[in-house]
Amino acid sequence: EQADGQYFQAEPLTDETGARGGVAFGYEGSPSWLLVTVDPRHRDAVTRAELVTRKGRTIPLRSLELDPQGSWGGAMPVGLYRVASIRLLGERPGEILQASFPQGVRESD
Repeated sequence: EQADGQYFQAEPLTDETGARGGVAFGYEGSPSWLLVTVDPRHRDAVTRAELVTRKGRTIPLRSLELDPQGSWGGAMPVGLYRVASIRLLGERPGEILQASFPQGVRESD
């Protein structure tokens, strides 16, 4: 309420084998934002990130840069209710951590 928010969600970041690699936190508000924390064994591989919307659109998160403790946060260009997943990507194919955001929020307009 204090931050003009409507919804908060935390989901595990998992690698291609299903192993946990961190946590993604999403907040629906004004603005909507995202915070990720990445486990030490995956931090060096993460070089970029993208959101995937429920309609299949891919939106690069150009500002992503993990701090030394493996976290990053910032405002999202779309509301959390539009986000199906976040992907943290590496340089090589298959280097990916992904968190899915089940449809828990409904667009109000």
